[in-house]
Amino acid sequence: MVDCECLAAVDGLSTSDGDRQRRRGRRRRRVTGGERLAANSRERRRMSLLNAAFDALRSHVPVFAYERRPSRCDTLRLAARYIAVMTELLASLSQIPTTADNDVIL
Repeated sequence: MVDCECLAAVDGLSTSDGDRQRRRGRRRRRVTGGERLAANSRERRRMSLLNAAFDALRSHVPVFAYERRPSRCDTLRLAARYIAVMTELLASLSQIPTTADNDVIL
């Protein structure tokens, strides 16, 4: 016959006081209504600032007028691609010979 306490200990189901405390974990501090309201207000302000930053970034990234507004992820991808293209353009312009007046010779 198999001892039940041995099986429980192997499965992590031991009934000792130490195991009960570990399973229960630490008690959470109760959050008051005022603290919750303040946290909600901070989160709303944070999200508002984040949305404003994405709107500003969208205004600098070229998109077609008939397309829907790009998502945050799309905005970041477009911005990264735009920066890469502009970097390549600047690198290619630096290799083009110029005149004494800095006019590009094509």
